[in-house]
Amino acid sequence: MTKELNQCADACLDAHKTALQTLKFCLRRGGAHAETPHLLRLLECAQLCDTCAEFCVDDSMQAVPVAGACARVCEECSRDCERFEEPELKQCAEICRYAARCCYTVVHAVPA
Repeated sequence: MTKELNQCADACLDAHKTALQTLKFCLRRGGAHAETPHLLRLLECAQLCDTCAEFCVDDSMQAVPVAGACARVCEECSRDCERFEEPELKQCAEICRYAARCCYTVVHAVPA
């Protein structure tokens, strides 16, 4: 496994965990935090990050396209979390942005 794939897997696992924790926080918080589109973004991010990490660890031939999709979903989740003021959501946004950067590194550095 290349350095880029390893870094992407680690970042995606962190984003997966953080998105799930943030989802639970938002459900408890209620209101705008628990609106369906926001919760779905968090869930999609968590699921795709988990999948991307697996593809990277497996050094799959499909890691590059999965990483590209994951980067876009992480960026969407990050922008969505930035709307809120709570530190939990700001942290989620930051971690998702980092995962997106790592995914884009895979897209540009690993031969497809």
